[in-house]
Amino acid sequence: GIAYLKGQGDDIETDWDVAWRGDLRYTMNDGLFFEIRGFYHEADLDELFDDDDFDFNGSGDFETWYLDFLIGDNIHNGANFCVDFSAGLRYFNSEGDVRGKKRSIDPQATAPPGEGFYRGRPKASYDADGIGPVFRLEGTRRLSGNLSLYFDFTQAILFGENDTDVKYPDGFKDSDSSDTLTFVTEIGGGLEYSFGAGHIRVGGEGQYWAIDGSDLGVYGGIAEIGWSF
Repeated sequence: GIAYLKGQGDDIETDWDVAWRGDLRYTMNDGLFFEIRGFYHEADLDELFDDDDFDFNGSGDFETWYLDFLIGDNIHNGANFCVDFSAGLRYFNSEGDVRGKKRSIDPQATAPPGEGFYRGRPKASYDADGIGPVFRLEGTRRLSGNLSLYFDFTQAILFGENDTDVKYPDGFKDSDSSDTLTFVTEIGGGLEYSFGAGHIRVGGEGQYWAIDGSDLGVYGGIAEIGWSF
C-alpha cells in the first residue's frame, strides 16, 4: 500500500510525504495465520525543535521503518462481519539529521551587531532502534455486494536506545546515548472493494508516537491492493 502522511508534534512538523506499507500472510484452514508486516516513511522536517540554548530552525529529514512478526487467528467470521486478532514482535529503526542556525541566548555574546545569533549551521543527528510486543485488531463489515468497510487498530510498546550527535559551528561536539520507551498507536479505516481473491482499499490512517515524553502525531490517506493465495 501507499500512504501520503504529515506529522505534527512537540516543536516539530513534517511535510506531506509518501509512506509505504506491505504485508505477507499465510492462513491455515482453521483460520490461524502467520504474517509479516512492514512500514517505511521518509519525510522532510518543516519546523524543528528548540532547546534552552539553540534553535535548529533550518532544514532536516528523517526516515522511520518497522517490521512486525505476527501470529493471529480469525475470532469471528460471519456472513457480513469478520474480525482478526494477532500479536507478535515489532522491530523499528528511526534516523534523522537536522541542519540549522545557531542563536545565542546571551545578548552580550559576540554576534554581529543587531543580529543576535552566531553565523554558522550546527548539525545534529540521531539513530534510534528498539523491539517490543505488538498487538493488532482488524476487521471488515460488508455493506453490499463486493463493498465493505474495514478497520485496523495496532498498538506497540517498544524498548530501545537512541544515539545523538551534535556539532556546533564553534567546533564543540556532543554525543549522547539513552534508553527509550516508545508507545505507538495506529488506527485506520475506509472502504474495501473485493474481487475474486483480491481487494482494493482506500481510506485514512492516524499514528500517535509517544517517545519518552515527546509526542508526534502522523495522519493522512492510504490506498492499497492485496491478494489471497
